[in-house]
Amino acid sequence: MTGFTDPASIKGQLTGVGQRQQYLLGSYLYHDYIAGEQIVSGKLNGRQVEIFSSSYQRAIESAYAQANGLFPNSEGHIIP
Repeated sequence: MTGFTDPASIKGQLTGVGQRQQYLLGSYLYHDYIAGEQIVSGKLNGRQVEIFSSSYQRAIESAYAQANGLFPNSEGHIIP
């Protein structure tokens, strides 16, 4: 295909596999800390949880994917 760039071929970009891994990590943390130990509320609350990232696009996407696993949208949470 001409004009098509596979995201996985761009050095330093987050791939679909990487996004899935981050989402699964967030999901694991959800089951461990929210559903299990109930250390934090199941609703995204800026007083309980802060999410930090570098300014690299792949890091922002990683944080976003992990946050979506930690606070799944199916539970009514909205990640900005």
